[in-house]
Amino acid sequence: LFRSGSASVSRDAKDIINGIAEVLKNNPDVKMIVEGHADNKTISTDRYPSNWELSAARSASVVKALVKAGVDAARLTVAGRGDTMPASAEGNTTADARKMNRRTEFILVPGISKLYELDKM
Repeated sequence: LFRSGSASVSRDAKDIINGIAEVLKNNPDVKMIVEGHADNKTISTDRYPSNWELSAARSASVVKALVKAGVDAARLTVAGRGDTMPASAEGNTTADARKMNRRTEFILVPGISKLYELDKM
């Protein structure tokens, strides 16, 4: 979804984000945490002093796109994980593995009333 050192959402990702926005709009009781991730290539710029800021900026970019697509901002949370949770089994040892780690993950959070309903089953 992201080039190395960038928090700009790729064109390919916009269709995915719009699809996720539709799911959220059709399920108004669901909230979402958007976790941004980074590879382990050290970054130290004025804009992104570390991978933590870069990963949070990636999450924020996705959240902004979801809001633009019509999702209520109050239902979304931005989170950054830095390079602490590589998705690739190879960690960050290859270019392809690092590419996999430049991502966001979506965590759905059901409404609390739905959790109480599950407890009663």
